[in-house]
Amino acid sequence: MSGKDRRNKGRLPAFTAMFVNTMESAAWLEASHGARLLFLALKHRYNRVTCGAVYLSTRKAAKELGSKTESITRWFRELQYFGFIVMMTPGHLGVEGVGKAPHWRITDEWFHDEPPTRDFHKWDGTPFHEQKRPSHYLRKKQNPVPINGDTPQSDCPQKWGHKERRACPQKWGHI
Repeated sequence: MSGKDRRNKGRLPAFTAMFVNTMESAAWLEASHGARLLFLALKHRYNRVTCGAVYLSTRKAAKELGSKTESITRWFRELQYFGFIVMMTPGHLGVEGVGKAPHWRITDEWFHDEPPTRDFHKWDGTPFHEQKRPSHYLRKKQNPVPINGDTPQSDCPQKWGHKERRACPQKWGHI
């Protein structure tokens, strides 16, 4: 056996540790699969030696996880809601003119000299429900009425070729 093999005997390859206590929490079980995967991507970037904040841009996470950026931003908000991560510095434009990703503190890991807060254990049990923009809930009319309010009350116009009023379909809205 060579010297290198003796030194590495019994050593595990690089891995990301996930605490069982975190995985058994009610907040973890309630979180979506995408938020869980994003949390693992954040934990993968955590350095146990420096115990600092981690950063991951939305675009890089979207490329790494194979999802859309809209889903990634929703999962970041979901992880914040449940208490798995806390934003330390928001994203901003750096001195060089290049954007900087937000820095996150993972609540089940040490942060500098502070012990883990595990805020997800304090979750109150209300499910995560993201409110969409008010314009999302507006019903779009398929055949809107003209603005001046003129709606034909008579029989169908001759250009449609209907002989009787009953033959005119209701979808045109003038019966």
